[in-house]
Amino acid sequence: MHHAIILAGGQGERLRPLTNNVPKPLLRTPVVPIIEYQLDALYECGVHTVYILIHASQYSTFSEFVHQCDLRHALTIKLVPEADYLGTGGALARCIWDHGELSRAPGVLVLNGDIACSFPFRRMLKVYSKLDCRCLLTHISVNDVTQYGQLVLGDAPKKPRTSATSEPSSEAESLTDSLLCSTSDASSEKSDSTVSDLGASIKSSSTSGLPPRTPVRRKPSTSQGSQGDTVDVRQVKRIDAYHRLVMGSRISRYAPGHRPSSPTPVIPRPTSSGKKILPPREKLVRAVLRFVEKPRNDREFRAQYQPPYYANAGLYVLHPTLLLRCLSPCSLEHDVIPALLDAGVSAYSLHIGTDADWSDMGTLAGLIRGCRLLHLHRGERRGATCVRVDSRGNVVDAQADIHEHASVHGCLFYAGAAVPDNTYLEGCIVLPGARIPAGRSHYGEIFMEGA
Repeated sequence: MHHAIILAGGQGERLRPLTNNVPKPLLRTPVVPIIEYQLDALYECGVHTVYILIHASQYSTFSEFVHQCDLRHALTIKLVPEADYLGTGGALARCIWDHGELSRAPGVLVLNGDIACSFPFRRMLKVYSKLDCRCLLTHISVNDVTQYGQLVLGDAPKKPRTSATSEPSSEAESLTDSLLCSTSDASSEKSDSTVSDLGASIKSSSTSGLPPRTPVRRKPSTSQGSQGDTVDVRQVKRIDAYHRLVMGSRISRYAPGHRPSSPTPVIPRPTSSGKKILPPREKLVRAVLRFVEKPRNDREFRAQYQPPYYANAGLYVLHPTLLLRCLSPCSLEHDVIPALLDAGVSAYSLHIGTDADWSDMGTLAGLIRGCRLLHLHRGERRGATCVRVDSRGNVVDAQADIHEHASVHGCLFYAGAAVPDNTYLEGCIVLPGARIPAGRSHYGEIFMEGA
């Protein structure tokens, strides 16, 4: 899959005044713009051409970014401006109609320009091709879904049956049948040669599948090594001790063997070493039953749905023919996806994490959390060595000056930002040249130059 579309035509009203002169996808993090992280991830998964859907008023700003972007030599970046706001669905339909190569593609990656996560594009394309579906969404687990688009999910997709498993005479079963037949034939020949009585032959034929019983000669001596049918007691104890050792039990060198009646149970070997435990693989992909955009958290909603809730992550793989009939203006989340589900189109969704691994950078808190996630996930690849993320959740540029007696939590500091003494900041953004009053506490504010 060689094509991707980035929806970057939003106005960014919730981030004013940061977006007065700069479009939201071009906000710095604070090293590079947000959209450059997305372009980097698309290039790594094999995408050749990226279409950026923007408004006509943003064309000059985006054009300057494309000419300065480091990936302009590796990717074909095409700006698709629109004179009027057509919505996400209308803009996608217009882009596919205007570019014929998109309509012939088996699928197109679609993502919002204000999303921050690990960007699992390779996994999305693999699931899309494996399921042979036409609509693949992504979702995250959240405790409060009222701020997102809710996905009502069903069961996991069933694995397609192959010819080898559907037919009863498979290779494994034929091999088993041949082994059983050879065993029964050999045993029947032995029974016919040794038994002449009719009743004895019937009895032997009924137990022909079992191995012949041989008498066990028990000797009082437990000599080392078994000879003939002699049972070596010490060898049996060694085997039992070995199996207990493999299962993880702590056995002393001179301790007696473990018995079923012993009060000390077998200690199982730990199955996890501090790694993140993911849900079962078959539950990572589930069918989409309904799509509800920002539901109301009322009594009826709580009675119908139980946590954990699943929110739309804003990353899609769509077949272009599904978008050709979209009427302008329309929204991809409000109109297109619910209409596809009502029409019976098979849609699936891929689980990519929780709200701690994903961020909608359309709000002030989301922008700070998104900058932190982008730096942790892809900061080293982008050469962001001049930015650090401390234990309090702050994203600090190396050229920012924070007084040692100032207390800051969950803030974003650009190069040239200064924080005076005896100041408390929480959830704030400090730009270069901003003046912060000393001796005060500030929550969720934006400090700009001259403000």
